[in-house]
Amino acid sequence: MTLGRENVHCNGGMDTWRAEYGYYHPTGQLASVRYNDQPAIYYAYDSSNNLVGEPPVPPSDGALHRGPRRLYLNETDATEEPATYGGTWTSTSGAATAQMSPTREGSPVETTVATASCAVGDKIPVTTFVSTPLTEARTLAADEQVRMVVAARQSESGDALKAVASLWVMDSSGASRCQIAVDHDLAQPPLPEDPEGISAFLPLTTDNGQLTTPCSAGTALQPGDRIVFEIGYQCTSSTAVEGAISRGGTGPALTAGEDPSAHQCGQPGYVELDGDWTFAADAPVPC
Repeated sequence: MTLGRENVHCNGGMDTWRAEYGYYHPTGQLASVRYNDQPAIYYAYDSSNNLVGEPPVPPSDGALHRGPRRLYLNETDATEEPATYGGTWTSTSGAATAQMSPTREGSPVETTVATASCAVGDKIPVTTFVSTPLTEARTLAADEQVRMVVAARQSESGDALKAVASLWVMDSSGASRCQIAVDHDLAQPPLPEDPEGISAFLPLTTDNGQLTTPCSAGTALQPGDRIVFEIGYQCTSSTAVEGAISRGGTGPALTAGEDPSAHQCGQPGYVELDGDWTFAADAPVPC
């Protein structure tokens, strides 16, 4: 039975830490902390108010985690740009470069890239997102994953464009440290005609045989490294086409199937990384 609850709102009211306290039958009391209604840390006390076990008692999965880390797709231009693309794009004309960071930021904007004559199999980038820099070194672990949620559309349903992406780690010189995915088909139906959230999961540390320098378990990342996320479309017919990617906004995070403009402040897409990542972040902007 929960006897008390206190909420603390962070990041412009979008994130919530909640402290709960009450009785933990049969041993006594339980104090827990929840982040966005998900278990984070538990402390158990006996009936004499003595802490049970070593603090903290971990969640039910047997481990205490920090993460996953979300990098929101910002309106702001990237402060650092890669020296080259990680994907094998057919043409890069008209593509944008923008920032992604732990902070929801900016107003919703859309980048549109049209191709007058797109051959079957051509891959066209729309936006390259470059993260703010890592502030702490970390070593990649086995079985880590990355999830992407991004708002995309095509000009007409007959275009039948497919979403493709490349992800990689850029070192402080702008060169590639290692690759997560190259020219990855997000396995989505053709892009919708109206902006809509699409999502996909990728293994972060598993080589699919197509990577020259894969990010593998044990790869050491350094302060100043950045995550690069290239998103675009692949043509399935020879015709004039147009694809678009939305970014920016300070409202709730976008989910698959949602319109990014459904909230008055816009709903930003994001890249979410398993594990303990620490990126530079600006002060949150309230919605």
